[in-house]
Amino acid sequence: MKKIRVLLAALSFAMVIPFSSAHAGDPILKGGNGEWDKVGERRLKEITCAGGATCWKTGNVQSTGGSFRIITFMSDVFFEVWEYDPGSGNDDLVGYFDNVGGDFHNLNGFVDGTNNRAEFYVVTVDKEAAGKKVYFYD
Repeated sequence: MKKIRVLLAALSFAMVIPFSSAHAGDPILKGGNGEWDKVGERRLKEITCAGGATCWKTGNVQSTGGSFRIITFMSDVFFEVWEYDPGSGNDDLVGYFDNVGGDFHNLNGFVDGTNNRAEFYVVTVDKEAAGKKVYFYD
């Protein structure tokens, strides 16, 4: 009986902690030096990929390099992350992720151009992603 009272007391205490304080350390909700800063959100738009396949692609989002986070809130969807460079066929494959998103690190080698930035975008062939938003953090 004493164990049940302790358990109920602990559950009651947990319920009075405000939801916002429970997520105060969530890096997606905060910004600043050393934290994730939201740098954009883009919708996946239909394009024709190499070989005539239908793909969905976001617009470019700029990054200062270092680390980059991408959130999709889609499950069972496979994505490629690319870095845009002007000219035909000059884009660089950065990596892959599936499910809800991914973190990419050591990206300073992709920083280039007169703006001293990397320009990342996401591509998928999964029709489920059509029109959905992708969120980018630097």
